[in-house]
Amino acid sequence: MDDLWTRYERAERFCEWNVRARVHNVTVTPHWTSDGDRFWYEHQGPDGPEVHLVDALGGTVERLDAPPAAPEAPPPDRLRSPDGRFDLHRVDHDVAVSAVSSASEVMAGSAGRPAEADPKDVRSGPAVRTTGGEADRAYGAGAESSTQWVTNQRAGITPPPVGLWSPDSRRVVTHLLDQRAVPPLHLLESRPPEGVHPRLWSYRMPLVGDDLATTALVVLDVETGDVVPVAGDPLLVEWGGTRAPRRCGSCGRRAARGASTCASPTPRRARSPRSSPRPPTTTSSRIRCCPGPAR
Repeated sequence: MDDLWTRYERAERFCEWNVRARVHNVTVTPHWTSDGDRFWYEHQGPDGPEVHLVDALGGTVERLDAPPAAPEAPPPDRLRSPDGRFDLHRVDHDVAVSAVSSASEVMAGSAGRPAEADPKDVRSGPAVRTTGGEADRAYGAGAESSTQWVTNQRAGITPPPVGLWSPDSRRVVTHLLDQRAVPPLHLLESRPPEGVHPRLWSYRMPLVGDDLATTALVVLDVETGDVVPVAGDPLLVEWGGTRAPRRCGSCGRRAARGASTCASPTPRRARSPRSSPRPPTTTSSRIRCCPGPAR
């Protein structure tokens, strides 16, 4: 028994929590600068932590006395551009891009450029805002198909809009989320913190057999003030994420799972993992739902 205990203690010395203090610089965590060309990281040297600045384009490494000052964090309900000059945020059921130093916004397609602005400089150009958003068909909205949406509502948390900035901060892609076909699901909070009467929370959650939400991508151009829809069919929004509809390998039209002919573009419905049929096994990742050209 003593021998077993001795072996256990010897093995325990090599557990991660005991080795961590003796092994340094296993990984590098880069912190990119706003220009996207440089990053800095911390390195454990013989005399303590060291900070190094790497120029990815020039291939040089410079040691710094301290980490660079972190940029000002945006409000939690905004998505800041890489250069730190613009914020994407929601306005009712639409989204808008505003300069961090200014609260002014310009409607998409308008010519509200300040008189002193340089038309060739995107950073002094107009902001942009979508129009036409409505309840359950909103720009930049997150899908409600999770109880996290209810948790955020109860806590008064407004997450940032769904979007992705281009590295040069000239454009941002977001989406128009359409949840109108998704039936509402209801939760009853029996004892709300603010009172004794139960409170009803309703959100769009598809169950088995229900229609799914769809989303269409749009690009907001900060330089021109345009909102440009991305060509293509709407994407399906499932509980685990967003994906494109399946396509026929012969004609390119939307295909139903396991269909022998091209399917008409009917709404996709939620399905049960246990009862859903498996897709046909093929030697290609493309689906062939119509006869295609004669060989």
